[in-house]
Amino acid sequence: MSRIAHTHEDGWITGSRGGWGGYKWDPSRAVRLVLRTQTTSVSVRTLYKRGDGEYRAFTIDRVFRPEVLDPKHSMEFHQADGIVVGENLSFKHLLGGVLEALARGGWGG
Repeated sequence: MSRIAHTHEDGWITGSRGGWGGYKWDPSRAVRLVLRTQTTSVSVRTLYKRGDGEYRAFTIDRVFRPEVLDPKHSMEFHQADGIVVGENLSFKHLLGGVLEALARGGWGG
């Protein structure tokens, strides 16, 4: 916990200058539950679980942001996330996979 506090407050040994405005890190605040703000964590877990190889992974899930509800903003919405893994793959392969899955009417991996 001490290293985490130092990293946030002054950068510790990372070369960073620390958090925004030199705040005091609060461990009781850090352990509070937070609703997911993006689906990137799902992609990272997929990369870890599937490992090496060649594959596509897609996620559509609910995410939450600390927004004030008004006619143009909501604190809850859906986000799509996609990743392709393998040598010589590009955005075209990801986009092709998305279009292919939509044409089939489902998400496949």
